[in-house]
Amino acid sequence: MSDAAFHAADPTQRVVGSIAFAAVARVVLIAAKVKSDDGDDRRIFARSKSNIGPDEGGFEYRLGQAEPLPGIRASYDGWSEPVAGSARDLLTDPSAPAISKLAQRKPPKTF
Repeated sequence: MSDAAFHAADPTQRVVGSIAFAAVARVVLIAAKVKSDDGDDRRIFARSKSNIGPDEGGFEYRLGQAEPLPGIRASYDGWSEPVAGSARDLLTDPSAPAISKLAQRKPPKTF
């Protein structure tokens, strides 16, 4: 999958570059880092697919480092506010240009 197609694809198709594994699952959860131009990156945990309930919404979270005991470093996650919207909307940078399917096609070859 090309880089442009990867970023334009439905988040469920990003699991391994195809719909094969995600199609079998009842629920697909996506954890991603959404980069922004101002350097204030967000981390999102969202439902990308669900055929047993709602498939929208998620949570923002942050990762941090702590030293619970001297010499022992550990990672932790801090959950923030719930976010509304589809996984595609939450993971897409609104300032990024949309890539149409026609723009992704290769020009025809002449024989």
